[in-house]
Amino acid sequence: MNRGGSHWELRKDILVELSRHGRAFPLELSAAILTFVEDIQPVLMGLEKEGLVCIRRVAGTEVIELTPRGRDAARRLNDL
Repeated sequence: MNRGGSHWELRKDILVELSRHGRAFPLELSAAILTFVEDIQPVLMGLEKEGLVCIRRVAGTEVIELTPRGRDAARRLNDL
């Protein structure tokens, strides 16, 4: 788990957590990896640009989920 760790640690934690639970709200995700929403936002934007996560607005809030490419990346991380 994380607590204000490096970009790469946050990235790994986010992908692994989403692979376990499918989708999450930013607050749920940050709580699960023991960091703040503000810490994960730039990482999420990067993951979205890479096509690893999809960030959708549902009922006025963001929902984050893995894309097929993101699931593959998370699977490789879990295998390490």
